[in-house]
Amino acid sequence: MRFFVGTNYNFVRFGRVAFVFSLTLMAITTASLLIKGGPNLSVDFAGGMRVNVKFLERISTDQLATVRSRLDVDEVHTVGLNEDELVIQQKGAELARELTSIVIQAREEKGSFDSIEEVLALEGMEQVSEQSIRNTFTTAEVGEEKVSGEETGGEVTHKANINAISESGLLERMQEVVVRDMTAHIEEILEELFPSEGYARDKFDLNRMEQLETLKISFTEVLGDEARALEIAEAIFHYRHLDDPIAVISLVPSFDELADFADLSDEELSKIRDSFFIRPFEIRGSEIVGPRVSGEIAQKALYGLLLAFVLMLIYIAFRFDLRSGVMAIIALLHDVYIVLGLCSVLNIEVSMTVIAGFLTAVGYSINDTVVYYDRIREGLSQRRKETYAESLNRAINENLSRTILTGVSALLVLGVLLFVGGQALRDFAVVMIAGIFLGTYSSIYVTAPLLIEWNNWSSKRGKGVSRKKIGRSRKRR
Repeated sequence: MRFFVGTNYNFVRFGRVAFVFSLTLMAITTASLLIKGGPNLSVDFAGGMRVNVKFLERISTDQLATVRSRLDVDEVHTVGLNEDELVIQQKGAELARELTSIVIQAREEKGSFDSIEEVLALEGMEQVSEQSIRNTFTTAEVGEEKVSGEETGGEVTHKANINAISESGLLERMQEVVVRDMTAHIEEILEELFPSEGYARDKFDLNRMEQLETLKISFTEVLGDEARALEIAEAIFHYRHLDDPIAVISLVPSFDELADFADLSDEELSKIRDSFFIRPFEIRGSEIVGPRVSGEIAQKALYGLLLAFVLMLIYIAFRFDLRSGVMAIIALLHDVYIVLGLCSVLNIEVSMTVIAGFLTAVGYSINDTVVYYDRIREGLSQRRKETYAESLNRAINENLSRTILTGVSALLVLGVLLFVGGQALRDFAVVMIAGIFLGTYSSIYVTAPLLIEWNNWSSKRGKGVSRKKIGRSRKRR
């Protein structure tokens, strides 16, 4: 079954109206970007921190609202099909830059620090914890001191010599200090909102141990029986799916559940309760995107877009002509700019996922344009008695059925992503949906009117479209 066959709608007569409409959308985009100081860049491009937290159960809307109100960060949203994971983001590195400036200025005045106490005594350093500074910096030779994962909550890291480190290196390490403090603050707030079972400062979080050897050693120390400790460690490992690289890692929900699946005796359970606590959430990790790295990512994303435009220009110029290539690129720039404006108006973060949406939308739009160009060339090469504008209008009508069916098919899939894909895919879906509408619109109401205006201008100079030339081009195919 075919739809919209044999239509003869006069699309091109609305070219000037579409021109005004496009200018209006571009003006709204410009105004929004100016008012908001540019696009809403994600941590990937603006730098900052990202913390991922896994919960035992789905996070309700009320719980999410409470977490947002307690945490003074830029963004908190759920991810995952079960919505049992939180992504917490804080953009920028203003505090890290301020602390770096304080240390650099003092280092220039003093020459060097004799001890970390002198660094801690500087005005402004009280904004971060003393322990974080001590775990990150030293006045000894680099490599002489290292910090264990137990102290930092992560992997073993070497301290940096605060007297010898460069300014850019100091900024990155200060960002680590800020992130470590922020992670500790997040953990403290979440502990208040989602209390742990059996929590005490001198105990260990059972859900934080994800290595079989670590579990075995810990249980051996508690129970005094290495063989039994290994059995319990393997039971936890299997229960949490830590032995399956493709499975979703779960959490131990309670001591009663642990006693059930690990077949613990009352005595074993009592000893384990005295040494461990069970937290209903786990900080899966924190990611730091430093100013230098974020700048490199932004540069590569921009280069990716520019390279895509250049390659498409070369392809269309080679297959059709340079004029068609230029018009297609103008239409693509029009689409990208207006979609960027939509992101600004809706306050959508421009992340790597959104950039992927931009590139996909650009590919969809250029594909539509190339099909129109092919139809236009067919009509012109057949020497029909029609004007250039009529050839373009006929090509649009002939391709109308394909355009609508392709667009609707893509929109159905994107609709599913929009409503059930979660926050991680929602922004991608919004960008793609806007890109499809704009790509279809620009192929008809941006590219075609521009080609007509260029042809009219060229005709006055005696350089209009040559049907003979296009006919020869078609024969070569």
